[in-house]
Amino acid sequence: MKITRPKTIVFITGAFVSNDSWQEWQAYFEQKGYTTMAPAWPHKDAPAEVLRNRHPDEGIASNRLADLTNYYAHIVEQLPEKPILIGHSIGG
Repeated sequence: MKITRPKTIVFITGAFVSNDSWQEWQAYFEQKGYTTMAPAWPHKDAPAEVLRNRHPDEGIASNRLADLTNYYAHIVEQLPEKPILIGHSIGG
């Protein structure tokens, strides 16, 4: 029996950075043949500088752990295979 290893990686960002922080890791793994994605948190779909200038941001502040877990679970459920998850901080 041949074991099929996942070829999709989902990067999950922590609370205090932008999902753009994964770009170098995405490039690295894509060169190795993986498909990658690093979805932004709800209300955090902007570059870090824009997010800093919006502080305090009511939308970002309204994110709760259960909501984030459900948000990422929904993304993962839409994929054609169970992905590898890599996260840091609250994203870990």
